[in-house]
Amino acid sequence: MDSYFGDFFGLMRKALVAGGSELGLGMTLFSLAVSIRASRIIEIGRFKGFSTLCLASALRFIDAGWQEPQQHKQRPDIDYTDWEAPKQRQLFL
Repeated sequence: MDSYFGDFFGLMRKALVAGGSELGLGMTLFSLAVSIRASRIIEIGRFKGFSTLCLASALRFIDAGWQEPQQHKQRPDIDYTDWEAPKQRQLFL
């Protein structure tokens, strides 16, 4: 796979099976977990482990951290210092 897409997407692509449509689902699960900065995820049922890969990768991505632009921090009801602080993250299977 082209290095532009990175190791994670290469790993996701290798985990696909013929006739499967998991890539979109995996990207959705990854995006959801990252967007809410999940600290705990409970996954029920592992058919092939593809969702587990995507959810665990989301937790790793959150731990790697990124700087959210200031203009995105507009909600007065959220303490962004606490929101962005490191947390213990767990994936329960």
